[in-house]
Amino acid sequence: MLVKPFDELFTEDEIEKLRALYNSAKRVHPLVQVALHPGAGQSPDKITINTARALRRVLDQLPKWVKSSDFKKRLTESKDWTNSESALAEIRAAGALLEAGFIIEVGSVSETGAKPEFRINLEGVETIVEVWTRNLGAKDVKQLASDLGNSEKSAIVKNPDETLAGTITTAEASVAPFGAPDAAKEGDSVLTNVISRIAAIKEREHQAQDNRPFVLWVDLQNTNTLGGFDFSFELEPTKSGIRGGVESGGYWHALYGRKGDLLLENEEFRIKTNVMKHDGRFYQVMKDGKRTRVSGMIFSSPCMTAIMENPSPRHRLPDSFRNRLLYLPRFDISRSVLDWYPGLAAEIVLLQRRMIRDIAASLRPDDSGPSCVRKAWSAIWRLIFRW
Repeated sequence: MLVKPFDELFTEDEIEKLRALYNSAKRVHPLVQVALHPGAGQSPDKITINTARALRRVLDQLPKWVKSSDFKKRLTESKDWTNSESALAEIRAAGALLEAGFIIEVGSVSETGAKPEFRINLEGVETIVEVWTRNLGAKDVKQLASDLGNSEKSAIVKNPDETLAGTITTAEASVAPFGAPDAAKEGDSVLTNVISRIAAIKEREHQAQDNRPFVLWVDLQNTNTLGGFDFSFELEPTKSGIRGGVESGGYWHALYGRKGDLLLENEEFRIKTNVMKHDGRFYQVMKDGKRTRVSGMIFSSPCMTAIMENPSPRHRLPDSFRNRLLYLPRFDISRSVLDWYPGLAAEIVLLQRRMIRDIAASLRPDDSGPSCVRKAWSAIWRLIFRW
């Protein structure tokens, strides 16, 4: 029997009203995608199953939160769909943490007036967890609706006996989940946009506190932006390109990259170079003049969950917290950077940076890119000493 936990929150009529929004938006409402109600715009893919699995945990252990009128209103928001997408991300994060055995406190206000998503207390140490998911901007949403509407095509499908079987309607549009490159901006690319967006997640850090660990949960299961694809390979320092070759991992560099670092990008069977325009998140200085307060970032995609720890955090994750992370759904220890003993994460990152350096030095990729890249090549040996 198919378990449909959203039936405990919404009626069939409520789902159908959201389904009808497709006619004007040319997109499927986020809740319709995962509600497991048969009909247009819904399929039991990995994201749907992950969300249902998480919601079942949340309904069992945090029913007041998820059944509250405010939270349900966010889930069914018909105008600004980012509210629904963010609420679904919180369900997935909460459900995963509960499944791993964490006891979480939802929505309590700190002494500074901040109201983070979750607080977790283990062995007397409180850790704050804030959830983020990538939403399309208003401009992107408008362009997407226009592209889909203008490219819509219908074809009549017939049975073998020539009787009418139905009509298939298709449309196409391009989506750049982290922003399309600006041709007028030197060095701007898909990779640099991924790096800059991930590095800037919750950059105000207004939910963090100076006296306790702070974790960002990065939900990468928003079908409207990432299309249901799994990009967990971006957590690697380097990765194979679609057509072979080697490329820099966008998520890894967003955290551990340094300003001026060489980036590798594939383009039609040749490797091009680019350069980091800013430090990765774990090396950034915030508005208070101090390093970021983020202790680690948990990446949750349709197929895996991984933790990337700050190599020099202001507050290191408690050992008990780290150990419990191993039991998160789909946890991938091979893609994680774990500080099993103080300083290990820094050692791992140093080795990974040396590997990147040696790959770049061995390949000597095409340096006909931006002028800043050519300068980077001339300074590569000076960078080696910094690494």
